[in-house]
Amino acid sequence: MSLEGDPAIAAVLAEMFAEGRAAFPSVDLAEAAYAAHVASVLPPGEGRAADLRALRAADLYLACACAGGVRAALDAFALRFDDEVKRAAAKSRVRADDLAQMLHQRLFVAPPGEGPGRPRIADYGGQGDLRAWVRVGVARLVIDLRRTRSGNEEPVGGGEAQGGWGIPSPADDPELDYLKRLYRHEFAVAFEEALGTLTAEQRNALRHQFAEKLGIDQVAAIHGIHRATAARRLAQAREALLAETRRRLSTKLKLSRHELESVIRLIESQLHVSVSRLLA
Repeated sequence: MSLEGDPAIAAVLAEMFAEGRAAFPSVDLAEAAYAAHVASVLPPGEGRAADLRALRAADLYLACACAGGVRAALDAFALRFDDEVKRAAAKSRVRADDLAQMLHQRLFVAPPGEGPGRPRIADYGGQGDLRAWVRVGVARLVIDLRRTRSGNEEPVGGGEAQGGWGIPSPADDPELDYLKRLYRHEFAVAFEEALGTLTAEQRNALRHQFAEKLGIDQVAAIHGIHRATAARRLAQAREALLAETRRRLSTKLKLSRHELESVIRLIESQLHVSVSRLLA
């Protein structure tokens, strides 16, 4: 996609470039290269000034320079996200320096193949925080690393049977287990916030089933409604709770669709535990 020929677009690009240069003054990047990079990551159909203003200019500046192999940018990247690498390494019993080296290889070295390759860092589109994008990348890297290890190794979590708020740690799903451990706090917050957005009627429907352990016929009798109406209210409450939890996790963590749906299924499987605790 070309962004040339529109004065308004050119002005926004200049502002974005200036923002990136100010955030990373030691990183030397040509303005034309930055503009071309921004154009390359815009989704189809986008290219207005408003679309550009929604992007994270400084994060794109760093990603663009890293994709071009600028040494100062690579150093700035390593310094900026060293804490993410160390945190993931500590939780996963992986050496931090080994993990940092593998992350460098995955993000900044183009995969082998015919023609000039494109390093993975060039896929960062600027729509969300670069830190969140890197965090998910580190998580996937750890998952891949653990899958190459012996199947006799203890699963992530040290055999922990339950998470801090009712989410299990399935030993046969290392990806889900790792995401659960890494984002346990975020999962809990998103779920509780989502529960708070429900109507009183919806919360009562969930309380009746999960905290009070009432059957549909009992709920219908309490409220003087048909059992089909009671069942429909419960189904709608469950759907609303999971949909809002999904939306909040998607916004906060930038997980892939597969990862997000896996987490939602896990939360749904333990819904009775979490709802009972919060609504009892």
